[in-house]
Amino acid sequence: MVDIIIVNWNGGQYLKGCIDSLLNSSYKNYHIHIVDNGSIDNSATESEGLEKVSVYYMKKNLGFGKACNWVLPYLTGEHVLLLNPDTQIKADTLAIAIKYMHSNKECTVYGCSQVGDDGKIFRTCGRFPNLVTFCNEALGLSALFPNIFKNGFLQTDWDHSYSSNVEHVMGSFYLIRKQWIDENGFLDDRYFVYLEDLDMSKRVFDSGGLIYYDRENTIYHKGGGLSSQVKAKRLFYSLHARHEYIKKFFSPVSYFFASLTMLFPGYITRMIEDILVKRNLHEARETTQAYKMLYKYLFITKQFK
Repeated sequence: MVDIIIVNWNGGQYLKGCIDSLLNSSYKNYHIHIVDNGSIDNSATESEGLEKVSVYYMKKNLGFGKACNWVLPYLTGEHVLLLNPDTQIKADTLAIAIKYMHSNKECTVYGCSQVGDDGKIFRTCGRFPNLVTFCNEALGLSALFPNIFKNGFLQTDWDHSYSSNVEHVMGSFYLIRKQWIDENGFLDDRYFVYLEDLDMSKRVFDSGGLIYYDRENTIYHKGGGLSSQVKAKRLFYSLHARHEYIKKFFSPVSYFFASLTMLFPGYITRMIEDILVKRNLHEARETTQAYKMLYKYLFITKQFK
């Protein structure tokens, strides 16, 4: 039995496509839990009354981790699948994934390859950042000189062309054993959105579990379909998640230098890119707004608004 969690926020037709693909799966031993995070487009209502589907309506946007944790008491299967509403699986996707988990008991988390509209494979596997790789990304060095400076979070230096054990697979398709969750806890809801999946992968890794990326099992992923509805807030949530991650896992000294780099030189680097490289004043204003929200959160309110 697989419990599939889909956190929806104004998913529109993306959500419908995702649900339709699941209902057409050759693997039938699953239940879908749609947690609707205060949507205003009624996108979740089309799934009401469908067999194998439960819909839970939140009064406001709780964030991804908190929404997943909210539905945890309703999960009864051996496996839990986190699935983005802007994805579509193939008929045999779940069957292949579950067969692998049954055959490889040492595997705690399973992820598959994901392709977009252009048919190219997304770089969805990640690494755990250290002080150097985190600062590489914060200063834009990994984007400018990828052959020299490694990205802090995503394995953009690997083409994802073969299956392998990895440190992290993206939460847009993240199959994990329920037993591990029962023993170690689910998502850390200090992250509103972004990196809560990496946080869990870090805890899986630290507990001795293995994470497997299956290149041969492929799904469609729109990518950015829902988060593109926001701009400044999206960047704010991304920066906030990075701050929470390094605060939790870095040593005090590394945390100090990493956060300092992200908060100040990191902002200047982004502004240079927006104004001089992209020549996009609107994006520069969005970047400034995001950093204002971050500074306000960290140094004044300590609350999301």
